[in-house]
Amino acid sequence: MAGAEVSGLMCTTTKDDGLQKQVKLQVQWCKLNAGGLGGDELDPSLWFSGLGFVKTNGGSLLQARKIWVGGMQAEKKKKKTNPNTHLPIAVFIDLVSLNLSYNSFSDHLPVEIFNLTTLDISRNSFSGHFLVGVSALQNLIVLDAFGNNFSGSLPIEISELQNLKILNLAGSYFRGPISSEYGAFCLLEFIHLAGNLITESIPLELGKLKTVTHMEICYNYYHGNIPWQLGNMKELQYLNIAYANLSGAIPKSLEDLNNLESLFFFRNQLSGLIPAELSNIRALQNLDLSDNLISGSTPKNFSELNNLKLLNLFYNEMAGEVPDGIAELPSLEMLLLWNNYFFGNLPWSLGRNSMLGWVDVSTNNLSGDVPPDICANGQFFKLMMFSNNFIGGLSTSLSNYSSLVRLRLEDNMFLGEIPLKFSSLTDITYVDLSRNNFSGGIPKGGKRWVLGGDVGVGGEGVGGCREREREWIWVAGKGKEKGWGNGCSESAVDEESSSSTYWDDCCA
Repeated sequence: MAGAEVSGLMCTTTKDDGLQKQVKLQVQWCKLNAGGLGGDELDPSLWFSGLGFVKTNGGSLLQARKIWVGGMQAEKKKKKTNPNTHLPIAVFIDLVSLNLSYNSFSDHLPVEIFNLTTLDISRNSFSGHFLVGVSALQNLIVLDAFGNNFSGSLPIEISELQNLKILNLAGSYFRGPISSEYGAFCLLEFIHLAGNLITESIPLELGKLKTVTHMEICYNYYHGNIPWQLGNMKELQYLNIAYANLSGAIPKSLEDLNNLESLFFFRNQLSGLIPAELSNIRALQNLDLSDNLISGSTPKNFSELNNLKLLNLFYNEMAGEVPDGIAELPSLEMLLLWNNYFFGNLPWSLGRNSMLGWVDVSTNNLSGDVPPDICANGQFFKLMMFSNNFIGGLSTSLSNYSSLVRLRLEDNMFLGEIPLKFSSLTDITYVDLSRNNFSGGIPKGGKRWVLGGDVGVGGEGVGGCREREREWIWVAGKGKEKGWGNGCSESAVDEESSSSTYWDDCCA
């Protein structure tokens, strides 16, 4: 393709006897738009890297040497040949690995490349129906078509690739259902269909994928329930069906997934109770059931999940007390329970025996004192407890946790003086203690924090703020209070919404 712009890495790798065989062809991070690759002629001077020889369609051999183009390694032919000699991909009859990712290719691929074991066409502009003739690639092990513009349904013929181990069709605008034929793969280990326009129910046949360790079919528009047959996928380590319009109960059969480490069902319409049987998944490290319609209490036998690092149950309709056993989970790093109906006291030992770094129990009906060791592990960075009924004073030990970044305790019934020493909280960026019953003076040395107009006793706010509609901002280095009225156009404090980081990252 004459005149193509080279802006990234392009390479082929030959065997030691490279005169006859090409085993790998890689064309990445380039601004190429070749249209159909089978019929277009490509300038060989753009393709070769590594020392060796390659065969052109004219039968002549070109010896390649390394040069640098645009800061990336590329190739230029060593001896001059006919400038009209071009290199269609089809001549690579022994090619086993083809990487065309991060380009702008479209249209079609040549079906003549029958010996491939790896085909990576991710992050291109292929459109229309999926590649015709892909079922002929019977040696294919890796198929990555992530991030294209396909239309129509997921290709059923892919299920004929019985050697396939990695299948990535995510983010490519496929529509319609997942075919039941997708349960026929014999060796598949990784399946990623997230971020498409897939509808209808999840086929029961996916439960036959006994070799799959990673299944990511989230961010679609299914109908119906989670099939109980998924509990038959004994090798599964990662299961993500988040943001997928699912309803009904969480299947108890998932307890049989003994190797499961991550389970993400957030942002669905799941209802009913959390099955206590999930505590039998002893390998579980990440559990996110947030943003559903789940009711009932947290199973007490979750205390048996000693490997659990993440527990996200926020934005549901759950109630009851937080089990004491949650505080004894030795690996727990994130506990996000906000926007439910939990009541009672938090476990008194919370934070003492775990690796907690982030706790958000805001917008519940919790009461009592803040557990004294909640930030004790030295890695704690976010404590969010606003809009509850917590009482008592704050522990002076809060100032010992220099890793603390955000502290939101507003809208509770805390009282007494504020014991925080902001000179010790070197990383703190946001503190909100408004709508409590604190008294006394304002601590000095903070970077940025909010007390709010409702702070104080007897109608006079802490630090002498008399106007309830105003906020008081402490700005590091300025050494004085600065008032912002309701009509102030400058935003002095960023509002924070407690949301799961997995929502943004699950399909990256």
